[in-house]
Amino acid sequence: ITKTTEVSGPQLAATFNKYFKPAGKLHPPHVTRELSKAKIENPAWIGEDKGLWFLTAAGDKQAQQLIDSVRSSAASQ
Repeated sequence: ITKTTEVSGPQLAATFNKYFKPAGKLHPPHVTRELSKAKIENPAWIGEDKGLWFLTAAGDKQAQQLIDSVRSSAASQ
């Protein structure tokens, strides 16, 4: 885990493509398009500043809920 707090769409796609090859390739323009769609949701879980994307407070909360859900599922197995 790094201290990176912001990432560009192409950086996100490159990281995904490097570590999750079996899932199939993500195309950077599609990542940026989908992030742009998510940015206008209410509440917005991501934000953008000068082409860099970051989690908002709502995004941090949603990410923590997903982590907790996976941990509780793993613990019950």
